[in-house]
Amino acid sequence: MMMLVTGMAAVGLAINQYSVLTNCAQIAAAQLSVSRGQVPSNDPCSLIVTAVTTAQQGLPVASLGYSLAFAPPTTGIPSFGTPLTGTGSAFTCVTSNSSMLKGGSIQVIVSMPSFNITMYGYNVFPNLVLKARVSEMIQ
Repeated sequence: MMMLVTGMAAVGLAINQYSVLTNCAQIAAAQLSVSRGQVPSNDPCSLIVTAVTTAQQGLPVASLGYSLAFAPPTTGIPSFGTPLTGTGSAFTCVTSNSSMLKGGSIQVIVSMPSFNITMYGYNVFPNLVLKARVSEMIQ
């Protein structure tokens, strides 16, 4: 019975971490989508890192992975280009304002590598990677 309760608590902590990660990705994508043409130094990646760092609650910010992709304005399903990727606070990129067209889309992916669910010293699910993917229309 004790293992069942401990397992439920461990999975609950994992779901909490995923929820926090998804919230951080949502905040970063929303902030980037409304800052079209006003991104400091034309570096949307640093804006994402700043938003996630501000919104995080106990996440290992230094090991988080980031990905940012743009899609041009379309009436159908957006087709995202090659993503810009990086890790930690060093995630920077320089893009022109032509990437941030009104009506276009952005896709932000924030991932937390090496998340472990441990019970009684045994690693039940070793090296899980939690990923949160959010797409927003550029305003």
